Amino acid sequence: MIGTHAFNAAFAASQLAARIESGPVSMSEKIAAAAVGMADAEAEGIDWGKVNYDSVCDAVAMSTELYQIHSDAELDELRRYIAKIVKGKARRVA
Repeated sequence: MIGTHAFNAAFAASQLAARIESGPVSMSEKIAAAAVGMADAEAEGIDWGKVNYDSVCDAVAMSTELYQIHSDAELDELRRYIAKIVKGKARRVA
């Protein structure tokens, strides 16, 4: 394993892919960006023992599906947006 961030992003991507009807490459890009955003939030210190991971994934999946992407810059915006969602959910529960 190269690092926990890469593992966390890959794990999040697998969870999101199970919740989002993928297909087009653009949706896979959105899932990847969202997964990295989740891993970014986790790297900042989320105690998953205090947060329902499934409900976080459900919220992220819904937000990811609805988020409109027209450029690579917007993928980075999605990444930051998802990190905020995850951190916000962690704060509400903790």
